[in-house]
Amino acid sequence: MNEDNKIESNIVKYLKSKYDGLFNNIILPPPVFVDMEGNILGYDNLKQSIRIKYPLKYKYANPFGKMQGGIIAAAIDNTFGPLSMLTASLNYTRKLEVKYKKQIEITDKYIIVEAIAKELRKNNLYMEAKVFNHDGCVMATAKATNWIV
Repeated sequence: MNEDNKIESNIVKYLKSKYDGLFNNIILPPPVFVDMEGNILGYDNLKQSIRIKYPLKYKYANPFGKMQGGIIAAAIDNTFGPLSMLTASLNYTRKLEVKYKKQIEITDKYIIVEAIAKELRKNNLYMEAKVFNHDGCVMATAKATNWIV
């Protein structure tokens, strides 16, 4: 087992214990995360941040050979998800805002999404993310507001 798998395995074990009894059937990691082949590179509990790598697949291409915007948003949402579960109690996405800066070439092999929990206030969790290509260029940014149940 490589180091990345250990990080993900530890996070999954922690989340299953944290949310035990709240759901009849919690699926961790969720099927969409598995399908997108997300790979958790790191989680910093003190900074409340997470880094996840996603491979780029031909099926993610738009007609121009670039990564489709909805798939970029899905990668961001798949990164905010575990971060929100690690940071707060049960919560759901209320608002997701993505700003695309540059087109992502489907031949870039992968993207890395870095997300940070910025603030926990009353019933809201505020998070921000950056999407990097393989060269480390910021390709998109995002903000999310999650509603805490």
